[in-house]
Amino acid sequence: MKAGNSRSKASQKDDGLLTYIGTRLDTEEQGVSLREVFLDSKLTFNKPQDRLFAGQIDRMDRFALRYRARKFQSEQVKHQATGLRGIRASLIPHQLHIANEVGKRHHPRVLLADEVGLGKTIEAGMIIHQQLMAGRVERVLIIVPESLQHQWLVEMLRRFNLRFSLFDDGRYSEAQHDSDNPFETEQLVLCSLDFCTSQQTALRPAR
Repeated sequence: MKAGNSRSKASQKDDGLLTYIGTRLDTEEQGVSLREVFLDSKLTFNKPQDRLFAGQIDRMDRFALRYRARKFQSEQVKHQATGLRGIRASLIPHQLHIANEVGKRHHPRVLLADEVGLGKTIEAGMIIHQQLMAGRVERVLIIVPESLQHQWLVEMLRRFNLRFSLFDDGRYSEAQHDSDNPFETEQLVLCSLDFCTSQQTALRPAR
């Protein structure tokens, strides 16, 4: 029999406690002893073939359940609406249409010019969310007028669960200690237009 990395050839009993004596498989060291208190009550294996040879096979219904769950997750990722669902907002039909058309593009360049109150912030957030979910982008920089930066910060978190970092002069100066380009310290950044155009900022886009 095998016990850990040892091949047991003999055993001895001391006050009812067995001690196995054998050879280590990795070093071929002879006379290695292993007390049974150091043996796990149930051996576990990571490799599929080890589990198969040890007879650790799950019930078929559990395998079928995992298979259906994995298949469902795969279909969800491939769905054309991925990134557009789960938004905490009552959408207007044109918002969903615009976000879907733009979000499917690689590196989209568009101008959202709806009338006031028709949800341009929601449309932009949906496009950003879909791009992130699809893996087309990894880093996002939002630049807005200073009077709107807190509104955008709250909307991105509340409606899309996107946690943007608000950059201002104080945060920029603090981040300079951690990186040559402070904008590389965060993946999702939101800042004001005045902050970006100030001479002190010297905005350098991340590579």
